[in-house]
Amino acid sequence: MDALVSQTNTAEPLMLRIKMLHRQRRYAMKAQSRMDRSLEGYVRRSFTSWHMDAAEDVKKAANELTKKMIKDARKDDKHVCHKMVVGTDAGRVAFDKLRDEAEKELEKTAAELVVYKTFVEGVKGFGALGFATILGEAGDLSNYPTPRHLWSRLGFAPYDGYAGSSWKRGKVWTGRALSSEEWVEHPFNAERYSFMQQIVENMLKHQTISQTKTTSGKTEPKGPYGKVYCDRRAFTAANRDWADIHALRDAQRIVMKRLLLDLWKVWNGK
Repeated sequence: MDALVSQTNTAEPLMLRIKMLHRQRRYAMKAQSRMDRSLEGYVRRSFTSWHMDAAEDVKKAANELTKKMIKDARKDDKHVCHKMVVGTDAGRVAFDKLRDEAEKELEKTAAELVVYKTFVEGVKGFGALGFATILGEAGDLSNYPTPRHLWSRLGFAPYDGYAGSSWKRGKVWTGRALSSEEWVEHPFNAERYSFMQQIVENMLKHQTISQTKTTSGKTEPKGPYGKVYCDRRAFTAANRDWADIHALRDAQRIVMKRLLLDLWKVWNGK
């Protein structure tokens, strides 16, 4: 595997390694998720009042009870769920290790790229793993003639004035969902988008000051992308009649688009 990493200054060998390690990480994460969801489903169906047609408050209470039972079962070998929980945890060990190793290698490899030193390292909260994740999903950024092409690849290009993520949510925000023909024309990869969502959420923890820690009682910026976020929230508060979660996701999307734009520019020497 190490033979893939060239000692030259070209990015291609590093990109090949990043794509391979990213696939390993994704595989491990899917395996972890399948086991976790399977365990939760077992506990929820067997020991709570949850059922498909239950009211939302009943489902919410059942989900909370499920999490508590799993947590308690790890500490109590007499717990009714103990064997199922520890068995699932044991099954996760190999995938926990695979994911941890892949993430460490991704960070190490991404840090060897010139753009890491010239741009990524200076962005608080972004980091080598977030950088590697973008490259793992998008590949060589020189293959994208414009930032819009990169946005489209990662789920941030609008369709008919709406973000792909909002169209996927259908009537909640947009009044309708995309038709099957429109999905073919403008595909949206939810898994890829979720990776980007994780990146921006983590970055904003370092780019903003929480409203609970400010004298104004509002979230305030402490970095350039935090300012983009706060400016967008202020704009939508003044000009849009949106639910808070809608405004939050919108601002995060704007921040991620700005980050991708800046990254594309640096990568391509613009």
